[in-house]
Amino acid sequence: MSDGNSNHGSGETDSTGGKNHKLARLLSGRFLARNSAWSMLGNGVPLLVALWAVPTLIHGLGAARFGLLTIIWMGIGYLNLFDLGTGRALTKLVAERLGDGRDAELPSLIGTGLKLMFALGCIAAIIAAGITPWVTEDLLRIPPHLVHQSTWSFWILAASLPFVISTSGLVGVLQAHQRFSAVAAVRIPMGILTFLGPVIVLAFTPSLIAITLVLAICRMLAWLAYGWLSRSIRLGSGEIFVPARQAVRELLGFGSWVTISNIVGPVMIYFDRFVIGVLLTMTAVAYYTTPFDVVTRFTIISGALISVIFPALTAALVGDPKRGDVIFLSTARVLLVAMFIPLALAVLFAPEALKFWLNASFARAGAPVVRWLCIGILINSAASLPYAVLEGKGRPDLTGKLHLAELPFYVLMVWILVKDYGIQGAAVAWSVRAAVDGAALFVLGIRYVPELRQAQVRAIFLTTAAACFLSVLVLIHAMWFKAAVSVGIVVVAGGWLLKTIWQVYGQGGFVEQQVVTSPMHH
Repeated sequence: MSDGNSNHGSGETDSTGGKNHKLARLLSGRFLARNSAWSMLGNGVPLLVALWAVPTLIHGLGAARFGLLTIIWMGIGYLNLFDLGTGRALTKLVAERLGDGRDAELPSLIGTGLKLMFALGCIAAIIAAGITPWVTEDLLRIPPHLVHQSTWSFWILAASLPFVISTSGLVGVLQAHQRFSAVAAVRIPMGILTFLGPVIVLAFTPSLIAITLVLAICRMLAWLAYGWLSRSIRLGSGEIFVPARQAVRELLGFGSWVTISNIVGPVMIYFDRFVIGVLLTMTAVAYYTTPFDVVTRFTIISGALISVIFPALTAALVGDPKRGDVIFLSTARVLLVAMFIPLALAVLFAPEALKFWLNASFARAGAPVVRWLCIGILINSAASLPYAVLEGKGRPDLTGKLHLAELPFYVLMVWILVKDYGIQGAAVAWSVRAAVDGAALFVLGIRYVPELRQAQVRAIFLTTAAACFLSVLVLIHAMWFKAAVSVGIVVVAGGWLLKTIWQVYGQGGFVEQQVVTSPMHH
């Protein structure tokens, strides 16, 4: 008996040392910075293509048909909510096991999770195909001559759901292992084809059916590419079998509450365009969604950071909470300043930019939308940090309950404001909802993740100051004053951002802490 205990103790010491070394690498500042850069590149390059492609598509398709295309884009990007939260759960569980050294369980867990997600995608495809006639014929005000194209396009979209949903699982597994360069290698060409594909099709036909078919094929190719890149993880050596029932219970137990956020969250983000389509016209949808989609593209900055920080914070909360506190505050500082600079310029020059990029009609209708949304997007981006922390802590129930509580008030607010104030009312409702949601998430984060309390409190002050400053910029109208303020923002905020990045990720930052000193928690 004594020999057995002695051997076990020796093995545990070695294992802990190995875990500490791996965790130190996963939480290294330079490592996270490099992966953030890859993540941002993967999301940013397609944006440059979109800036060129959108005017071409609006001119070639017309406002009504382009409004439908924006809904199809939304469907391809966000219908993975039908995964019942298993994608986010898989990322969290993989990162957690990496944090406490249970790597041998990963192949079995990942295999079960991906099979479950593909099955859920098949069920979602059947449901989506079944409700398509109701959506295209009764719910949306689609011009009669476009109903046939819309119906077939939505059916094609439904058929792609098994691949779209299981793709999010494959990406999550790669992200949990901090393999963001591999993700970017697929995301960049696929993102480019999301906008370039419709332009190429438009050269031959303006048919939405052909465009949707090309987009669906691109998603299937992405599924194959991500599957090939993750093969070494899913087929790792030294596997410990995790019973399928146990893995499914873990995935759905965490994912059930994530599902609520996955359903309610996109509804609150995109419900406004459906209300506009119901109460106004599809042309109004185009006037709203075009500036909306452009401005929300700035969230590639926050999205890139959060996709990297979520698995890192999950591992840190298990293995080294002090490092998690440093990572949280450092990310908040970089995120807020990096978001503030382009959003401030958008607030200042929204009318001029829209007129130059599109036309005077889009400028008149879209400039107020841009300005209101910029404030909401800044707060929403900052709130993604406590959101990630709560899920990393294993409390997705809190965010799910919060979104359920917000939903009826938001639906009522959008309906009233769109009816009375048109698309500008939709933008006001979206930003008010973002502000309330952000405040609530920070309160919940401080209450239920006290390990990161200090960092979260400081992030609240930074967010409030940035949002107030952004609001003041709306009052500036003289062009010379706009130019002077914009130069000041770029120089001051940009210099501060570079200094912060150097302090956080360069020499003298927390990068130098190469050994994790806090005890591992089991």
